[in-house]
Amino acid sequence: MSEEGSASGADPTAGALLRRAREQAGVHLDVLAGALKVPPRQLEALETDRIDLLPDVVFARALAASVCRNLKVSPRVVLDKLPRSADSRLGRDEPINVPFRVPGESSGGPLRVQLMRPPVIAAIALVVAALIVWWLPSFSSWMTQRGAAIETPSGSPGTDAPSAPVTEPARQVTESVMPSLANQLASSPAQAAQASAVQGDAAAAGGVTVEFHATQAGWVHVADAKGNVPLRRTLNAGESISVFGVPPLAVTVGSVHAVQVKVHGRPFDLAPVTRDNVARFEVR
Repeated sequence: MSEEGSASGADPTAGALLRRAREQAGVHLDVLAGALKVPPRQLEALETDRIDLLPDVVFARALAASVCRNLKVSPRVVLDKLPRSADSRLGRDEPINVPFRVPGESSGGPLRVQLMRPPVIAAIALVVAALIVWWLPSFSSWMTQRGAAIETPSGSPGTDAPSAPVTEPARQVTESVMPSLANQLASSPAQAAQASAVQGDAAAAGGVTVEFHATQAGWVHVADAKGNVPLRRTLNAGESISVFGVPPLAVTVGSVHAVQVKVHGRPFDLAPVTRDNVARFEVR
């Protein structure tokens, strides 16, 4: 730096030396202030030799040495041009390490600054994506179950869905019992006639009996081996009904928690054949 000063024909001040070194390094004043964690105005005061605007001489010399180390220049010439002693006011105005803020930047807490960092934003995005992936299957299952629960009373489930085979002890039930169909209810004369015809066919072929009891509102659908539908209706709370048909009987029960099933008088467990609150099974 001394060689540069002599070449210019004038004895540069400490501030001029520091400013020249910074400009030659291509470093902006605000960038250097951010690296040193000091307000830009303090660097500006140092470069303009306004030592009186700094906390004290000790602070000014320490700041000048830090600038030289950051710019990778020797601090000896600069420190020689600065005052060596003064009434120390260190700590009376403001500390050296004050929060750095670019001029014009709005004030904000440290937490906000940390949250705006790209790595933090990326981590938050990953957590949100993981939560969405975890939550979607549960939401889909809930929607399917809700759709089955609010199915219209007159529209029973389709018969084209595969029926699960009946489990024990229903598979071992014999066909020797033929209870009365006095509880068979039909919602129209046509359905009553169909149920009567199905009953006659079942009695001739040796049929099976399935009983339903609703503790809450639910619906049932039964189709026999010939494609007849001896039972398709909604059951009200407390209502019981039985159906007798030619096996195999394809049985579908909606709102499983609300309907109890018996096959030839024996309770039948719906849990193994239930999915999304709808049970489908076959009685042979």
